[in-house]
Amino acid sequence: MGDGARPLGDTVKCNQTECLFMPRGLIIFVGSILAGDQRMVGPMDAVKAWEYLTRGHVLDVSISADGEHIVAGSQDAYLYLFDKAGNAVWGQNLGTPVLRVMVSPNGEYICTTTHDNIISFFNIQGALLWRRRVNRPVMGVDMTNDGNYVALGSDNRNIYVVAANGALIWNQKVGGEVRNVTITRDGRYTIIGSYDAFIYCFDHSGNLYWSYKTMGPIEALDINGSADYILASSSDRRTYFLNRSGSMIWNPKNVGSVKHVEVSDQGNLMVESMGDEILVLSKDGSVLHRAKAVGVISAMNISDSGEYIIVGTTTNHVAMYDKALQLLWQCEADGEITSLAISEKGHFIVAGCKDRKVYMFDNHRYFDTAIEKAAQVLENAKAFGLNVLEAEVLLQKAQADLDRDEFGSAVKYAEAATKVATRMLAKAQPEVSVLAVVRESFTPGKPTSVKALIMNTGVTHAFNIMITMMGEISIDPIETIESLGVNDYVNRSFNITTKAPGDIPIKVILDWTDKAGRPQHTEANFMLKSLEKKKKLSKNMPIISIGNVQKLVQKVAASKKTKAEVKVAQEAAKHRCPRCGNLLLEGVSQCPRCGQKVK
Repeated sequence: MGDGARPLGDTVKCNQTECLFMPRGLIIFVGSILAGDQRMVGPMDAVKAWEYLTRGHVLDVSISADGEHIVAGSQDAYLYLFDKAGNAVWGQNLGTPVLRVMVSPNGEYICTTTHDNIISFFNIQGALLWRRRVNRPVMGVDMTNDGNYVALGSDNRNIYVVAANGALIWNQKVGGEVRNVTITRDGRYTIIGSYDAFIYCFDHSGNLYWSYKTMGPIEALDINGSADYILASSSDRRTYFLNRSGSMIWNPKNVGSVKHVEVSDQGNLMVESMGDEILVLSKDGSVLHRAKAVGVISAMNISDSGEYIIVGTTTNHVAMYDKALQLLWQCEADGEITSLAISEKGHFIVAGCKDRKVYMFDNHRYFDTAIEKAAQVLENAKAFGLNVLEAEVLLQKAQADLDRDEFGSAVKYAEAATKVATRMLAKAQPEVSVLAVVRESFTPGKPTSVKALIMNTGVTHAFNIMITMMGEISIDPIETIESLGVNDYVNRSFNITTKAPGDIPIKVILDWTDKAGRPQHTEANFMLKSLEKKKKLSKNMPIISIGNVQKLVQKVAASKKTKAEVKVAQEAAKHRCPRCGNLLLEGVSQCPRCGQKVK
């Protein structure tokens, strides 16, 4: 650890940022104006992992490609290094506010610029490797992948390229302040945007390769990894898209000033911000998508692939979108967002804002939580006895996409699985069906044995099933059925004794509950024929038919639990209307459902 370094203590998880889940992940850090303390994360803030409070506005933040190292520069003059777990590894007091910070993509070096015009270069352990002072502020900083070269742009109109050992490789003076600096990953080209309205491209030795004149100061600039494509915005309200040779491909006039531009690593997707609007552009300049942020955009960045876009606003919001500008999530901090950085694959994001805090948001955990919540809905549906195979397949796809870091599609699949299961739960009800038959006639004062099949023909479990009969009869108590799973059935035997001869009307009442304890009820009226003398019947005669008896018969016949049950079901099936298939009671001459005459 270098001179002036001090350990900061462990960062604690916190839950102060308000988060909104939308259809789509990553670990995100939001730097703002913080001040030395942290708090615990709560369930309502699944995306944010921790926050760190500094003593001044956090002016800039940076993150290594793998997300292992997070750097923040604050108005309190401190440079902070965190690991992705939220541990504050060390801090350096640089004497004046830290204007710009950058950690090399490989996580080995850190470059800073401060209010006193000093450029400092550290290794990741905090040791100062070199320091230079210039005569004006340095607001443009970029590094090669390995950190061996750092490109710096100053308000003194100079561009500097310095080696990791502190050796000045070259510097050039241009006609205006240099606040936008980019260098290719291998250091072969350095491209800058100047307030003199020019875009300049220099080779590795500092020779001017080409320049392109716009009609106003350059306000934003970015390149793809190899500088095959350059995107810049000027105060002339035009966006300029150039190739490596400096030839203009397109430069449309915008309705407003474009303050931020980003290019994907392959150069196949561009993003720009204009006021509160985000625009995604194709290589030919067509607007593919546009969306409104919650407030004027104050910071923006994208993942290397362009799959994910992160924006910060003057109204304290941090929002993440997919490349189609579908909002994945949105959080509200306690101050205006000043800066944003994102790891190579978009797993981690660092942002800075004016509430003096550094926030970390764990998107993997966030989307894991979304999938876990979907899984809970499915488990609830299964507890009701529902077949949720379709939803389970969707959830498996969600998990597979999350494992591949395809966060947007993962959330879409999780949402689809939840909708399927929720829709099934909303429509799902148990249904109790009963078929009761006798093999002899009813005779007053003499019990007649009744065999009944009771089945759950619904789509969720049925509980506490009770059968009650009312009329001029006496009946043995029928045991309550504690539960019936979907398509499960039981048989019950009991005696019914009629009290007089002739047609005896009876009412059969079924009561049961679903998994949630909600009561269900159905009833039906039937007519029993009571004869003076007991008469044996040649086959089973149905006397009670409630619910989906056709399904009941098919299930019993297919399961073949016992020969007796199969015989009951098959014989009952013979008493059907030839037109509609409705089960008919013995002696009926016309189907009560369709009016068909029967023998």
